[in-house]
Amino acid sequence: MPRSRRWWWIGGAAALAIVVIIAVGIANGWGTGAPETEEDGPSPTASGSASPAPSGSPSPAESATTPPEEEGEDAPPAAEPRVTAPPVGLDQPAQPAEGVRVSLASIVAISGQASVPGEVEGPALQITVDVANLSDSEALTDTMIVNVYYGPERTPANILVRPREDLPLQIPAGETAKGVYAFSVPEAARGQVVVEVDLSVDLPVVLFEGAVS
Repeated sequence: MPRSRRWWWIGGAAALAIVVIIAVGIANGWGTGAPETEEDGPSPTASGSASPAPSGSPSPAESATTPPEEEGEDAPPAAEPRVTAPPVGLDQPAQPAEGVRVSLASIVAISGQASVPGEVEGPALQITVDVANLSDSEALTDTMIVNVYYGPERTPANILVRPREDLPLQIPAGETAKGVYAFSVPEAARGQVVVEVDLSVDLPVVLFEGAVS
């Protein structure tokens, strides 16, 4: 075959191959630059996974709140104030209930001694309290409390550890028991002294009031 004819066949075959390659590329979308649509695949998210939708149920922190009070539940009733009998003189008896009589057997001025930390030596009053059980049954005095106040503002007096003799916890029927208590009371404030005796929460509080010379 002549050389010129051979080169013509080679060039034609190369041109045909280029045409085939271009046709295949166009069929596959080469060079179109079309952006990927949502139909082609899901778009990426910042976290890589979709966040679950709220379920509508409260979170654990919200569920930990205090439950509301049930309907009809009432608050506990407030404690009723204690009943206090009208004050009597320091030398007069008081009767908080039938069959019980309280009196101050004696009030003696003493020099108080400091027995424990916090106590202060100085003028004091030693008070003897008599409790008579006039009933036919035993009287309980295990919760008895004695307080002393002095001056126009009724300043509470500090009770001393010594001297002291507590009233018995029970008083048999028909008997009288005594208790001895000492309180720090300035001499200048003894013109108005109040002795408070509380035998029991079931009985009225009795008050003895007057001046101590």
